[in-house]
Amino acid sequence: MARVRIYQDLQKLADLLEFEDIDALKAWMASRLVKPYWDEYNTNYLSDSMKKTGKKGGKFQQVVKALAAGESGGGCFYSEDYPPMTNWTGIDHQARLLFKVVRANRENRNGIFFRKQIPEGDMQGRIWQVILRKQFEVAPSRVATRTENETGEMASMATATADTLAPTIRNPKNGQIRAF
Repeated sequence: MARVRIYQDLQKLADLLEFEDIDALKAWMASRLVKPYWDEYNTNYLSDSMKKTGKKGGKFQQVVKALAAGESGGGCFYSEDYPPMTNWTGIDHQARLLFKVVRANRENRNGIFFRKQIPEGDMQGRIWQVILRKQFEVAPSRVATRTENETGEMASMATATADTLAPTIRNPKNGQIRAF
């Protein structure tokens, strides 16, 4: 039996990020703590890259290394509000996405890392799983299957999901938080 990775299983991902359930995880991923940064990445890199090459960028260690180098010494290569993205690689786009989502969730009172003593590397590793999940969801093979299922064709290829309940986000150390 094939090993299921954390990002492939919504319940495992919800547990890793300390959400009460899958719906809370989905609400958070659709919130302003993740979605605007994902949209930027998807628009500026992923959608074109996957169409042209099928590639999704780099590996976690490559992205973290690029992020450290780009931000060291006040470089602000990825943290700048409107950086010049000309000639950026997939790793550069992923580093910016990783940086922005970690920072938003560490600094915003509704963020999953707000006022938690979690090492930066652990926060990055958890958010990396979210990035992998989002890439997994938009993979051409999954999008084609989902589109076919919505039209009633090839229903046997449907992937099972548990996404029918109302979203509830719970941060166990800080109480209820609101989804945006």
